[in-house]
Amino acid sequence: MSAAAVGAVIDLEVGKKMPAIVVDSDSSMLRRLTTQEYIDDVGEARILGGVHYRNSVNVGKAMGVSIGKLAVQRFFKPAGNNPTQHHVNGDSRKRVSVFYW
Repeated sequence: MSAAAVGAVIDLEVGKKMPAIVVDSDSSMLRRLTTQEYIDDVGEARILGGVHYRNSVNVGKAMGVSIGKLAVQRFFKPAGNNPTQHHVNGDSRKRVSVFYW
């Protein structure tokens, strides 16, 4: 599940200091304080919408988290001597993270 991969990357890159995730549409606005709330909400919506069975969502969450962790491990490398600053694919310029979903 792509939401789980995005959630894992946000967790690993931002940690507990993460701002709320806000999903805004024309008719409503959802606010999630943790990535796990966001991942669970997306999964539940897919079940209720008839897109997936619960088992498919559970397996997709596990796969998505694994893929997100692997992406951070492979593509987000420490910049210089500061292990909390990262750069992507050898680019040591100031990093700006933008997440689309």
